[in-house]
Amino acid sequence: MIFCAFIGNITLDNITNKGTENQYTLGVSKYILGHKLKVQSDISYLDNEIANNQLMYRLQLDIHF
Repeated sequence: MIFCAFIGNITLDNITNKGTENQYTLGVSKYILGHKLKVQSDISYLDNEIANNQLMYRLQLDIHF
């Protein structure tokens, strides 16, 4: 099992008027059956300067034949 962490800062342009956004992400990957099946998941907290803060969750499945 592989764990990862990411912290990012995005400064959005004047067209979107959203200001600065900080992203905090934790993720995990698990290989099953060698490299034929991989499950990945991450959860992110989006800290927006102007808009509402958001929590985002992703789940991915990668299958190789």
